[in-house]
Amino acid sequence: MSYNKAREEKQMQLIEQNKNKESTKARIKAFRKRLSSGEILESFDRVVFESVVERIMIGGYNDEGVEEPLKITFVYKTGIHSDFNGQEYQPKPKITYKMIQEYVEMKYEVKVHTAYIAEVKRSLGLIVYDAPNVVEKLKQPRKHPPVEKIEAIKDALKYSKVI
Repeated sequence: MSYNKAREEKQMQLIEQNKNKESTKARIKAFRKRLSSGEILESFDRVVFESVVERIMIGGYNDEGVEEPLKITFVYKTGIHSDFNGQEYQPKPKITYKMIQEYVEMKYEVKVHTAYIAEVKRSLGLIVYDAPNVVEKLKQPRKHPPVEKIEAIKDALKYSKVI
């Protein structure tokens, strides 16, 4: 009786291993297809990654022998490798209201209040965060910025690639 039970358990383990193997093969095939198309991966599959990538090298030298500390090289188990410049994957700098004010003042020689910038961002559907000193009820209604200041702020937002 125990021999049959042990055999059944072993058989179930083998079936499960086979399912996992087939699943991994399918995921590797999908990974290769996405990798060759240059498509951005939305999720990380560690099993597939470890079965495809042999090693990752950080830093290196370009063709002229100049050191590139931000170079990232993926070496695949097939012998093929892909090089990436880590500089291209830096997060965009955060554009502050002060930066927008400085741009407008420099280019248009006009000062704009942060409330005007927030109002323009609201009108464009951009995210506007509440100030830490925000009050529940305004003493006066919001003042809408003049048209020339709206255009100057929009230009600053375009220049800084916010819109």
